[in-house]
Amino acid sequence: MRFKVARPNQEVRLRKWEPGRIAQLRVFLSNLETATNRSLAAQVSQSSKRKFSEFVPKIVSQDIVTEIEFREIRVHFEIPKGLKNFLFYEFQLSGSSRFFELEQFISYEPSFVFPDLQDAAVYFIRIRVVTKDGLVGPWSETVTATTPSAKVFGVFDDTLSSVTVSANTFSEVFSTVYSALGGTIYYSVQYRINPAASFGISHSDVEFKWMVDGVQNGQFMIVSVYGGASILDVITNAIGSFPFDTLNLDPNPGSFKVVRVGSLIQKTSDITEGDHTISLEARVLPSGVSRPDAFQENGAPTITYGNPADIELNNFNIFEVTTGV
Repeated sequence: MRFKVARPNQEVRLRKWEPGRIAQLRVFLSNLETATNRSLAAQVSQSSKRKFSEFVPKIVSQDIVTEIEFREIRVHFEIPKGLKNFLFYEFQLSGSSRFFELEQFISYEPSFVFPDLQDAAVYFIRIRVVTKDGLVGPWSETVTATTPSAKVFGVFDDTLSSVTVSANTFSEVFSTVYSALGGTIYYSVQYRINPAASFGISHSDVEFKWMVDGVQNGQFMIVSVYGGASILDVITNAIGSFPFDTLNLDPNPGSFKVVRVGSLIQKTSDITEGDHTISLEARVLPSGVSRPDAFQENGAPTITYGNPADIELNNFNIFEVTTGV
């Protein structure tokens, strides 16, 4: 009998897809497989007078492979030799080696996923063949599997911090020290970014990166903001209300700001046990490296790229999970 601890749906390998789409597909396939397995019992006509027959082949233990994941056990095996008049495979799952209390499932395929299990629990599984002529074969040798234990830890910090970023080089805009358990970690922070006030139209590409102990973790993230101010706005801000807004001194339609609000998320990654400094760094991209899809001028007032941006950060949160048999 062979045992293997693996991540679910490892057979899904689409290298040209983005990681997020692949993860969504894996979740979909897992849910579809579970729903199909649970619905099979209602689709199969079984004889009420099933009889045991030693001529129905037995599923041998060396052909059974068990994959163990957090709160999930996946079993698959080789189709037994000499199988005839096949109807389905019957699976039993129990917390007792004598199967005093059990759950029973069926599958047309030589595989099954037992979902929604308890963590750090021992389960016993056995399998047999059922044929169309009302015969059942001998049970396989009992498979024993233990689901991993898990610890979950989270931190939430609603402190609001504000900073203005203007340089073309990265600077730290947020930092915290986290005492890790040593598992898989996910963290994020919410942002609000305003373009700094400027005459004409200004555009800022703000680039972020997460750092762990001074080393970048994950990819670069860019948030674009832009806005504008007329000469009337500049004078009004300087000396207060000024009644000459009908003198057509400025071709701009007036002041405006496109403010960005969202979250900067670092996808799950591994972290070692102990204290770690998690920080966020940001910079404003210079005009020479503005993205091709950035806001473009169209014969209107001149656009100034690389202006400063005002950043607000809050609701930083960390979620960590550790598993182990």
